[in-house]
Amino acid sequence: MQPMQMLRIGQAAFFEAGIEVAFYGDAPAGQNGRFFAYVDAVPRAVGVVDGAGLGLSKSPARLSQYRDLFLETGHELLSLSPSADRVTAAARRAGVAAGAIFHDLDSKNQNAGVMRRFMSHGVSKSKQLGTVVMVLRLHQASIDALEGWAACSKV
Repeated sequence: MQPMQMLRIGQAAFFEAGIEVAFYGDAPAGQNGRFFAYVDAVPRAVGVVDGAGLGLSKSPARLSQYRDLFLETGHELLSLSPSADRVTAAARRAGVAAGAIFHDLDSKNQNAGVMRRFMSHGVSKSKQLGTVVMVLRLHQASIDALEGWAACSKV
């Protein structure tokens, strides 16, 4: 979801419901103003998902271009790529909080049943690993699936 769209639907409602929000970082290197525009638009976001513009999944060495931004804003870097472990390790060595996204719950427009299975699998995995990061878009069908899962969950 684009930051301005989120503002229009009322980001505060998500935070009040206990849903943490991150934004996709797609500001190309050298466009720090664009990065800060996202931070300003979504001030309560807790993280930045490595987007195509950041390109950290393809080149973790690019982290040096963003390190100071992450340290200044306090955002966590979230990576979903096949090289997520490498990216998060590089970020942590640079002093940036980072996490690998365990599952993108609705990236392929999965139905509610599939999303609920993914969520249950994430809970099981978190019992082994301590924590996992799962992501879903702020679409009504995805939120409904999350609420349905929470209502039936034994966690």
